[in-house]
Amino acid sequence: MLAHPGLDAIGMAVGPAQHATLAAKALMRHLAVFIAKPPAPTAAEAALLAETARRAGRPGEVGFMKRYSVANRIAGNILHSATFGPRVSLLGEYMTAPTYFAGHPEYSGFYLHHCVHAMDLVAWLMGEPVVSVQARRHKPTPGKLALHVALGFASGALATVVLGIHQSRGTPMEWWQVMGDHQRVEIRNVLEVGHYRAPDFKAAIRPQRPIPHRTRWCGNQPDCRGQRGPQRLSRAAGGIPRTRARRGLGRAGYRRRRAGDGCTGSVDTVGRAQGIEPSEEWRAFRYLTADR
Repeated sequence: MLAHPGLDAIGMAVGPAQHATLAAKALMRHLAVFIAKPPAPTAAEAALLAETARRAGRPGEVGFMKRYSVANRIAGNILHSATFGPRVSLLGEYMTAPTYFAGHPEYSGFYLHHCVHAMDLVAWLMGEPVVSVQARRHKPTPGKLALHVALGFASGALATVVLGIHQSRGTPMEWWQVMGDHQRVEIRNVLEVGHYRAPDFKAAIRPQRPIPHRTRWCGNQPDCRGQRGPQRLSRAAGGIPRTRARRGLGRAGYRRRRAGDGCTGSVDTVGRAQGIEPSEEWRAFRYLTADR
């Protein structure tokens, strides 16, 4: 396939080892590459792949989907704004069920296919790379695992993340909280975002004036899986333009995304904000999730 004439880019979703070897071969043929996470089975191999992309002068894109989820994008817009200020700390939970591991208690798949989501999201929400990691592990029974991970950043900010494969996927599995100075953002189960700020002194608030210190957005629970389509379109739109495809694939994909902001066109598939009419909701959704 790599020898096929006229190729502009290669997309692949195989295993970590295959990502590292096949992506390197494509890059050495001066093809742009989009691969699913993780890019390689080890950090050293991922660094080597990044160096191969630099030497070839072609983009190597890795699809980490969590930062493109609707609720996480809304939270990211708040956290990356100048009004939020420096981030001080992060708390998080990322769980899954032991379904895949109970019969074969080998945990590399959990680290490479699940934990990478959380690690990418931590650095993105905090706005800086992780510089130190300490982890403690507990295995209550074979196939079940709990990790408590402490992470540090160059700014001095701190993060603590709990990861595990001992919960039911029929219950909420994710929770994130990022704190700044007198304000914080919380993301619950990829469906609900809260932005909490220091309130005015209560006696100073006129009864007819809404309390300004809290903002919440909640997705449409019955159709939460419908967010995957917009999320994947948005993620692809972030990488396609950088392939600089000769046939204009990048620009066409980008126009498609901007025309609908990565959405399917149905308000219900991206969540219904309580008390907002659909026409206003659509405008509010486009504002909250727009890249800034």
